[in-house]
Amino acid sequence: MIRQRNEGAYLTVAYHLLETLTLSELIQNGDQQENSALLNYISEALVACDSMGVREEGTEVLGRAVGRVLDDASGNWPPDPVSQVIETVPDQRFEEGVVRGRLNSREGTIRGVFDGGEQERSIEMEYRLRADAVQIEAPRTAKILRDLADYFARSARHEDERAEWDDLTYR
Repeated sequence: MIRQRNEGAYLTVAYHLLETLTLSELIQNGDQQENSALLNYISEALVACDSMGVREEGTEVLGRAVGRVLDDASGNWPPDPVSQVIETVPDQRFEEGVVRGRLNSREGTIRGVFDGGEQERSIEMEYRLRADAVQIEAPRTAKILRDLADYFARSARHEDERAEWDDLTYR
């Protein structure tokens, strides 16, 4: 009983450590050494998740941490080291975690009552252009970028509908 309680506490602490992980600090310059460090870190973390019996959960949480990595110096997401990790970890839960982490890292927005989804359409277009640019060398990354673009396309339609409803209601 005590061992089970300790294991549960250990897993809870491990989960919170992974959840608060900030990988951006590992890849500030985008050089090959940092790429290797990030790949090694993720690989070792996946092995640790396996040894604890939480591969699926850990894989998704690691994906969310990867999704939270900041844009590169040119304003592109994901930075090359993150793209390399995405291409190296062939796991649907990891990819879902990356998408969720990226979406959750978006800050709040401010818009006029009747503005609609212009902000979301702009973000959608950025993700689609980036997906097209990396499709050949990073197809898994391109898929994630298209998933993000699809999300923002749906959000844009929702905001358009909300603005139309507000227009009918308040004008």
